[in-house]
Amino acid sequence: MADRRPPILGTVTPGLERYCPLLAQQLDLMWPGHPPLYYALPQGQTAPYDLTIPTQETTWTGVLLAGLSFLRARGATHVFILLEDHVPLWPCDVDLVEDVCRIVVHEDLPCVFFTKWEWPWPPKNEVLSVDGRQLARVPQKFAYYNQCQPAIWKLDYYASLLTEAVRRGIADPWTFERFSVPDQPQHYVSDYTWPSRHCGFRRRGRVYLRALYSMKLPEGKALHDELLRERFPRVPPFLRQVIGQAFALWGWVRRMPARFERRRPPVGRR
Repeated sequence: MADRRPPILGTVTPGLERYCPLLAQQLDLMWPGHPPLYYALPQGQTAPYDLTIPTQETTWTGVLLAGLSFLRARGATHVFILLEDHVPLWPCDVDLVEDVCRIVVHEDLPCVFFTKWEWPWPPKNEVLSVDGRQLARVPQKFAYYNQCQPAIWKLDYYASLLTEAVRRGIADPWTFERFSVPDQPQHYVSDYTWPSRHCGFRRRGRVYLRALYSMKLPEGKALHDELLRERFPRVPPFLRQVIGQAFALWGWVRRMPARFERRRPPVGRR
């Protein structure tokens, strides 16, 4: 790999592989200059996108594990996991995100999450400060210790977790999040809230309507329009466009991105 930054790896809902180029376009707009974005696909699936990783797997855990093996063979030591509906809906703080990526690689940390909600910031003695960046320790007893939030993982470590999950018959991300093994190394959470809705743009398998009015427009229009088509397939195009404009107006009124882009106060302040 010419780009030595951790590559980005994602998966998409089977049958929705048409989203791959739209998701890549969305990421281009919200994270300019990002590392290469790959999508691992289940057996028999294809996508109109260049950086796909075909696999012979049928489960989410198996597909993701095969994607990791592909990237490891090309020299990757760390990977940024970004699932389908976690692409940013408004612009990232690029310098901050890439700085955390650099820290994770340099310090050889096992995992750092970017949660999509404000993490309950712990006392100062539970915070790791590296090069001016604050990383909170995730409690070992946290029910979702291996959560599927956007995260930078040490590739071999993440692969070992997925290997054990596959061995136990764990097939989907929701079960994987509740899965853990004894004596896992310390995970961390960045003090940066990822620019997306808590549930991403899907909730219980359906397009999450609140995500539609959170998206930054017109930059995210291509993805926004496709989500509208999926959510309202029987609505005539003109009326669907009106619905989309109504969501955009509501988002502007609520100023959702501004609300979610609030920066956390410095550690120690309450």
